[in-house]
Order: sequence, then structure tokens, then C-alpha cells
Amino acid sequence: MSIRTTVGEIVTAEYNNFCAESFELNQAPPLGGLVVADGVVGLLYSVHTERLGDSRRKGDGTGDEDAVYKQHPELKFILRTQFTSLCLGCYDGLRPQHFYPERPPRIHYPVYLLAESELLTFTAKPTYLRAALNANEPSVDQAIIRLLYKGYQLRGAEAGWAYLLDASEFLGRLLKGQYNRLLAILETLEEVIGDEQPAQRTEIVRGVGNLLNV
Repeated sequence: MSIRTTVGEIVTAEYNNFCAESFELNQAPPLGGLVVADGVVGLLYSVHTERLGDSRRKGDGTGDEDAVYKQHPELKFILRTQFTSLCLGCYDGLRPQHFYPERPPRIHYPVYLLAESELLTFTAKPTYLRAALNANEPSVDQAIIRLLYKGYQLRGAEAGWAYLLDASEFLGRLLKGQYNRLLAILETLEEVIGDEQPAQRTEIVRGVGNLLNV
């Protein structure tokens, strides 16, 4: 993906996070996706779909998972899907910066999923992780894992592994004293990457062990 994809519109915004409504019901960007609105870059960590009015509809009981939407097309008008992203940084012209912008993104501005080339540039240095780690949200760590995995995949095995080591060392420094949290993040990455690259699994295990002794 070499271009940005429009995925929603800002409905609420603060310095540390912003919420957007998806243009399509049940079609939010992926967990851990990097989005940008009005020059502000965010990490998507929460999605919710809710009703705006009476939406107590039922399917036909045949096992067709989309039956309720086929029978009740009005649902797309009385349900909405929204997603919330943590601010990780902003753009200073064309350069990504890993600190808060001067102001939050403006209401009604479009939200875009970053192009893959932009994601690679934004995550080149692990300092983007600092704002995410400081957030007190239950799903943030899973979003971080997803983003790290995406960065690994886009870079390829060799460059991706160097990227993960750099990010893991940064996590180790920031999460000193938070043994269980660090362990959960690194072990999950170890399992995913190890399944794809069995030859590196021993190296991954060793790297995790070294970091836990930081």
C-alpha cells in the first residue's frame, strides 16, 4: 500500500487521543494501525460499535452471519462504528516527530490509514513507543504488539529482526520494574515471529531473556 486510505472522520479530540467514526459500519482500521488526522499520528487501540436508537433486530436463525443486516438494511443508519487512537506524534512539514502536536486534530477532519512507506519512516526510531507505554488503557499493549509485528513484516526477516531488537531494548529500558508487562509483550512477539522463522526462535528466546535481566 503506497498511498493513504481514508477510513473515518474525527468526532472528538484531545492532546493524547482522538476518536473517529468509520465511514462504513463494522469497518474500522486494524488494531495497532497507524492513522493520521490533521497532521497528528495515532495508534489505533480501541473500536466499538453502538446503536443510536432502537436496534433490537434478529437474524433468521439459519446460521447466515449477515442475515440480520440483509433483513434490516436500516441498521446502517442506526448503528455506528467508532475507533480511538493514542497520539504518538505529529508531522512537522513532511518530517514525523515523536511528540504531541501544538493542538489536537480538528473535528470533522478526515482520518487516514498511513501508507506502508510512511509507517516504516515513522517507526524507524523506537521513541514513538513512549507515548503508547504511558497510556493507561487495557488494550494498548496488544496494539503495540500488532504494530511491532507489522513493522517486522514490512521490513522483511533480516531488517525486521534488527528493528524488533531495537524496539525491544527500548521497551526494556522504559518498562524496568514492570516485569510481567514486558514479559507478556516480548513473549507474544517471540511466539509469532518464531512460528514464521523457526531458525531464529532460539535467538528470539535469548534476546527476551537478556532484556528481562536489564
